[in-house]
Amino acid sequence: MKRVEFSKIPDLINAPSTILLDIDGTLLADGEDVVPRDFVETVSLMKENHIVFLVTNSRKIERGESIAEQLGVSCVKSRYKKPNPKIIEKISMDTEKSVVVIGDKMFTDGLFARYIEAEFLLVERITCRRDRFLIKLSYLVDDACSVCVRLARLLKKM
Repeated sequence: MKRVEFSKIPDLINAPSTILLDIDGTLLADGEDVVPRDFVETVSLMKENHIVFLVTNSRKIERGESIAEQLGVSCVKSRYKKPNPKIIEKISMDTEKSVVVIGDKMFTDGLFARYIEAEFLLVERITCRRDRFLIKLSYLVDDACSVCVRLARLLKKM
């Protein structure tokens, strides 16, 4: 699966959808609090035709709410974490609309999309030098797994 530039996403989602948007690595580097202006504009474009929710695995609920406020969307509050499909119990979704999960990690966001039978858009990951070691390690493992999945798909086609 090829990574998509975040600003290109509105062009990739045609039908009105419910969008479940990851925060860390997708909108911001891990732990950052201020959404860049161009990302706010992209989410505003998404909101014109779609319902957008933030879904995060962060324990910092106030941070998720602050980011949601910057974007003018709701942040899902759940005791469950991605990829657990029970997260969607907290979301009032229009069952007529398709669901799209947008994130930077196959292990959490990609599996979450698969479990809820949603489309998945893998975005270019946002990182910074201050990322903690465990975050960097999780990115490395996730990227290695993504390569293995792509390789398995290629082999399956042969």
